[in-house]
Amino acid sequence: MLNTLIDGEDAARLFQRARAAGGLPFGPFGEIYWQKQQEEMSELAEQVRAERSEGHSLELDIDIAGVHISGWLHQVQEDGLLRWRPATLSAVDGILLWLEHLAYCCAGGTGKSRIYGRKGAAWRFAALTAEDAREQLAELVAGYQRGLCQPLLLLNKSGWAWLSQCYQPETQSIDWDEEVQIKARAKLLQTWQGDQRIPGEGEDAYVQRVFRQMDNACLEQILAETERYLLPVAKHNLG
Repeated sequence: MLNTLIDGEDAARLFQRARAAGGLPFGPFGEIYWQKQQEEMSELAEQVRAERSEGHSLELDIDIAGVHISGWLHQVQEDGLLRWRPATLSAVDGILLWLEHLAYCCAGGTGKSRIYGRKGAAWRFAALTAEDAREQLAELVAGYQRGLCQPLLLLNKSGWAWLSQCYQPETQSIDWDEEVQIKARAKLLQTWQGDQRIPGEGEDAYVQRVFRQMDNACLEQILAETERYLLPVAKHNLG
């Protein structure tokens, strides 16, 4: 639906196709659901249309810390990267955009990068010099190489839950005050354990293959990896 609205196409025709395919609740409930979704997506579509312009593909040919990175970045606009998702944005969306942004800046890009989601959610990164981008990307490449040898305890949900509670935008640093940390670590554990409505990250089958029980040693590793890899994302996010 979102792309249909962005492209200015007929949403009513898409509704008929979705209903015929059985993709909507039966009867008037389907119409109510569709209308609600359309109202929510229309605001996001309008925001994207306001910033969207002609895009092209940018070839990547980068050497970072002895690693050669090649490929293409698609939909590169003159003012940078514009992405969107018909969902509430998460830390993963921020990380993926950050990776694209670093590659874009390493390749000489001078624009900003942003992704927009539902309910006004957004990640935005300002342009970096090629030198700064290479330094940031080198850290991530080193982490990738470490992860090939031994799994990193980098948990995007639990780690971000902790960081979002103790990161101070004013100082661009982590608040290590004891009371703040107690609350932040409690948030991490809550995200790890989950509840009746939302499964915890600790239930993820891939995570369980690495470790099943949270203990102090694992917790400290998670915090260390979060600080190393997610803190730069938080520091550079313009919101």
